Amino acid sequence: MWEDVLLWYRDTKRAFIRWQVDNYQQALRKHAPGANIGLIIMIPGSHISVEEWQQALSSGRADCSITIMTDSEFLLDLAREYGCAVQCTGAENAPEVRYLRQYMIAHHIVTPLWAENAGVERVARNPERLANIIEDNHLYGLEYVNSSYLFEPDGITPNDTYLALSRTCARLRQIFAN
Repeated sequence: MWEDVLLWYRDTKRAFIRWQVDNYQQALRKHAPGANIGLIIMIPGSHISVEEWQQALSSGRADCSITIMTDSEFLLDLAREYGCAVQCTGAENAPEVRYLRQYMIAHHIVTPLWAENAGVERVARNPERLANIIEDNHLYGLEYVNSSYLFEPDGITPNDTYLALSRTCARLRQIFAN
């Protein structure tokens, strides 16, 4: 019965996400006909592995990935189906980004994959690491979340993280130019 509950939850969430994408696409066609506007599907920073799914089934308990149903493969397939870009909301998780890129390559999903860092200090203060992940995995760009880490307490004066992000952006521009 637990597997039935998990499958119902997963399939209900999938149906809702598909419904959302359908409705957004209809709204774009109606209100912005001919405009070059696309949707971006957000991909969480972790996926549900076969082992995690089996563990949940055998234990009757769900970890975080199961609880929020991080159905990354479905989201990537949906992006391919609807022509959406994708954005990984946990791009600091290098193994996950690598997994997503490998999945995209194996399933012929040709769409931009953006990086987004978690808006927490330990990640935000290391833009160079994010750039390495972007470069190593041929991502499309970076959405840097939570700019409060870029400034001194006055909220105006740039700090060392700002300077590091500035250097990182210059580096990424060079990468993308080639």
